[in-house]
Amino acid sequence: MKFLNKNIILLFLLTFSINAQPIILNEIMSSNISALADEDGDYPDWIEIYNPTDSIISLSGYSLSDDIKLPNKWIFPNINLNPNNYLVIFASGKNRTGEYLHTNFKIKSSGENIRLRDSFGHVVDSIKSIPIPSDHSLGRSKDDQSLWLFFDFPTPSTANNSTGFLASAETPNLSIQSGFYSGTISVNIFSNDEQAQIYYTEDGSEPNLNSNLFTNDLTINSTTVIKAKSFGVNLLPSATATRSFFINENSTLPVVSISTDPKNFWDDEIGIYTEGTNGIIGYGSTEPKNYNQPWERPANLEFFEIDGSIQINMGVGIKIHGGWSRQNPQKSLEIFSESHYGGKSIPYKLFPNREFKEYNAFLLRNSGQDNQSTFFRDAMMQSLVEGLDMETEAYRPALVYLNGEYWGIHNIRERMNKHYIAQHKGVDSDAIDVLRNRRTVVKGSADHYDAMYSFIQNNDMSLAENYSYIENQMDVDNYISYIIAEMYFVNIDWFPNNMKFWRPQTSDGKWRWMLKDTDWGFGLYSPLQVMVNMFGVITSPDNHPSVVFNGLIQNSDFKNKFINRFADFSNTRFYPDMVISKIQRIKENIETEMPRHFTKWGNNLADWNSNIDVLKNFAQNRIPYMQQQFISQFNLGGLVNLAIGTNLNEGVKV
Repeated sequence: MKFLNKNIILLFLLTFSINAQPIILNEIMSSNISALADEDGDYPDWIEIYNPTDSIISLSGYSLSDDIKLPNKWIFPNINLNPNNYLVIFASGKNRTGEYLHTNFKIKSSGENIRLRDSFGHVVDSIKSIPIPSDHSLGRSKDDQSLWLFFDFPTPSTANNSTGFLASAETPNLSIQSGFYSGTISVNIFSNDEQAQIYYTEDGSEPNLNSNLFTNDLTINSTTVIKAKSFGVNLLPSATATRSFFINENSTLPVVSISTDPKNFWDDEIGIYTEGTNGIIGYGSTEPKNYNQPWERPANLEFFEIDGSIQINMGVGIKIHGGWSRQNPQKSLEIFSESHYGGKSIPYKLFPNREFKEYNAFLLRNSGQDNQSTFFRDAMMQSLVEGLDMETEAYRPALVYLNGEYWGIHNIRERMNKHYIAQHKGVDSDAIDVLRNRRTVVKGSADHYDAMYSFIQNNDMSLAENYSYIENQMDVDNYISYIIAEMYFVNIDWFPNNMKFWRPQTSDGKWRWMLKDTDWGFGLYSPLQVMVNMFGVITSPDNHPSVVFNGLIQNSDFKNKFINRFADFSNTRFYPDMVISKIQRIKENIETEMPRHFTKWGNNLADWNSNIDVLKNFAQNRIPYMQQQFISQFNLGGLVNLAIGTNLNEGVKV
C-alpha cells in the first residue's frame, strides 16, 4: 500500500476558511491522459473553480497563476459565475479566453502551487498541487470542503464524488517478466495486499472494475500484452503493470511493443491511426482524416534488444508523424516522454553508434515516401555523411508490435527537435532559433537570418571583408557539406522543402543546416534522376534559399572550397564502391524480416530487390554525372588523377 507522506497528510488536514471567500478552487488534474478533451481533441491539465454562494460573481479581473513572481499570470475574461456553478479552465498553455478557457501555463505533474486571485490581487484560494496519478484528480471532499482527496473518477464541471482516497493501492506483480517464450506459459498476478482485487486486460486498454477479474493463473499460448491493476479497500486504484509475452516469435532485429487502449488508435472520434469522423484536411488528402490531426495519446512502451532482453518498460506519449506519408496504410509514429506519462526521458542507449544514453523522443518511421520501395532510402543516405559536422538522424530498424499484433518493420530514428539540438550541440534548448524551408519560424526568431540573408542579397560577396562577415554569421563548412550531399542525392523534394536550419541565440551563434527527409533522392521515382543537374535547382532565382548560394559562390574562397569538397567526397564517402557496400550491408540486416513485413503491408521480395538495384545503379553512376556538371558550371579544365604515396609503416591521413 502506498501512503502519502507526512507533508501531504498535513496538506489535506489544513482548514480553509471558505466562508470568507466567495470563489474556491474545487478540483485539479495535473496529468490528464484521457479524462477530458478540449475543443482541439487534446487532453491538457485543468483547474475547476466553484461559486458556493447564492450570488452571481463577476470574474472580471480574477487571475490564476503557478508562479509567485507573476501573480496575475493568466487573467479571466469579463464573465460571470452563477450561484452554485462550476467552471473548468484548461491549463494548456494555449492562452484562450473564448468559449473555452485556457491558461497560458501548464501544471507540472510533480506538483506546484496554484493561486486564485480576485480583481484586487488578493489571494482568495490556493492549493499546493502534489503529484497526482494520471487520469485522477485532487479535489475537495464533498462532505468536508477543508479536506482534499484523490478521486478515481474526476468530475469536471460538476460536484465532486462522495468517495475519495488518501492513498493508492500497491501495483501488482506478475510472476513472469516480459520476453520471448516457446510453447505455453502460465502467468500469476499477485499483490502483497491480500484484500486487493486484481483486474487485467489483454487488448491494451487500462484495467477497471469492468475488466477481467484475476482468479487463477493465466494460460498464454500466443503473443499477448497483459495489463493489470490492483483495487484495494478504500484505496485509489494502483498504477498499471504491463507485460508483453512473445510466444514462438523470432527476430533478428530489436523489438518494440506498444500497448494502448484501442480507442486511442481506432475510435472514430479520438483515434489517431484511422480516417475517423473528426479529422482535418491536409498532407495530400482532400477529405478530413483523423490521422492528420496533431493529437497525442497515452501508451506503454517496451523495448527489447536483439538478444531478447527488455531494456525499457514505461508510459509514453504517442502521435502520428510525417507529412504526405500519413496517407500510407502503415504510418510513422513519434514516441515521446513526459513526466505525466511515465518519465521525463526514455532512459536507454537506443542507437549503438550514438553516445547518448537517454532520449526525449524518437520516431518509429515508415520510411516516408520510400515505404513501398526499399524501406531504408533516407536512412542509407544520411548514413553516408555520418561523421561529418552535420546534424543527421541515427537509424536502427526494429519490429513493432501493437497490442500484441505484429505491425511490421519500422525505422527507429532520432527526432530532430529542440532537445536533439541541445543533446548533440550542448546548447540551451530554449535559447535557439530554428527555421525551416523558406524561413518559417519553428522556434525563436528569424531576425538574425533575415539580416544575414539581406546582407548577402545586397552586398558584393566577392569582397573578402563581406565574405568574412558572413563566415561569422553561418557555419560555411557545414553549409557546403549539406548542399553537396543534397545535390548528390538528387533530393527532388528539397530546396526549399525539407530544409531545417538553426543557430544558438548567442553573440557568436552561427546558422547550421540539418539533413532530413531525403526520401525522394537516389532515384525514388525514376532511374533517370541520376542525371539531374542540381545546379539548376540551387541557383534558380525562383527558390528563396538560392540567394545565399548565389551570393556565396561569387567568392573565390567559397567556390574553391565548394569544388574541393565535392572532389573529396567523390573519392571517399560518395565513392561508388563504398556506397554500394553500404547499401548491401543495410539490405542484409533486414532481408530475413522483409517477407513477413510484406505480408502485413504489401509488396514482395522481387520488387524490393529491384528497387535496391536502383540504389546501386544510382551510386555507380551519379558521381560521373556530377563531375561533368561541376566542370561545366565552373569552366574547369577537366578531371585530374592524383596519386598519393604512403609509407605503410607510418600510415596516411587524407
